[in-house]
Amino acid sequence: VVAVVRGRSEIGPRPLGRRSILAVPTRSAWAALRRAAGYEWYQAPMASIAAERASALFDHPVWSPYMSFAVPLRPEAVAAFPGVAHVDNTSHIHTVTNGADSWLWLLLWEAARCVGQPLLLHAPLQAPTRWSAEPQVLNTASAVIERLRNATGLDHALVEDHLFTREMVTRVPEGLEVEVLQGLAHSSRRVRHRRGL
Repeated sequence: VVAVVRGRSEIGPRPLGRRSILAVPTRSAWAALRRAAGYEWYQAPMASIAAERASALFDHPVWSPYMSFAVPLRPEAVAAFPGVAHVDNTSHIHTVTNGADSWLWLLLWEAARCVGQPLLLHAPLQAPTRWSAEPQVLNTASAVIERLRNATGLDHALVEDHLFTREMVTRVPEGLEVEVLQGLAHSSRRVRHRRGL
């Protein structure tokens, strides 16, 4: 379960990979992601999938680049990826193309090597509960420090191409997040995608 902060923040009701929490599509990962995102028990899973494979998992033709629809999963998809299915066997789906978000699209295909499909669970990186007045995370310092310091179920954060762990940020004094983050970024392991991104 990894918090992701990349580039400019999205505007809209759903996370699309720039201020998100991502996880593999298993039931245990969904439980950890739900804790990290502050989801209530009744809230439905959301998932991102490479657009060209959506028809393999969902009953209807799907084009949902803004995660606008809850779509019925095929029975075999429910069996293979129970973490993606809500109680009614639907999932809020985000279809991703290489042209729309090449980084996330490539990440999905890397996930396919582990789980069999280019599919990841997806939640917003925002306030601990959906009813909070706190907005979606916009600032990278607050994203890394606050989420890793306080979120149960979350142990890593990817900020641009830097990977941070909970152990790194628990040592950051309050009020010095930005300055210390800049130093941590220089000493952290630089994350580059295997395909050259």
